[in-house]
Amino acid sequence: MVRGRVLVVAPQLDMRRSLEFVLDAEGFEVTSRPGVDFASPATSAPFDCIVMDHQALSGPREQVIDFCAHTAPVILVSSKPIEWLTGSVKELVEKPLMGGAIANSVRRIMASRALGGSTK
Repeated sequence: MVRGRVLVVAPQLDMRRSLEFVLDAEGFEVTSRPGVDFASPATSAPFDCIVMDHQALSGPREQVIDFCAHTAPVILVSSKPIEWLTGSVKELVEKPLMGGAIANSVRRIMASRALGGSTK
């Protein structure tokens, strides 16, 4: 049974594969891409959650902020908070990734969505 649809965005292939493996093992339907078009929030429409590596943040800040604020909830994977983006992402998971941090964040977002909670 699929627990939700997750988009993984990470430019580095090893990072994408690692995130795919963890989330697939948790029963999520995972799609991954090296990047997204921040000018087009519709690219995330079929997903329940987006896991995005900080290295995928390219383009004008305004477009990145708008994308993160108006798409599926975004979990940012970063070694530190990105101050200008903090209010637009749902959660921050710090690098280096430890244990089930990503899976736990995705589960929290899916549970919130299932209960009718805010997706942002």
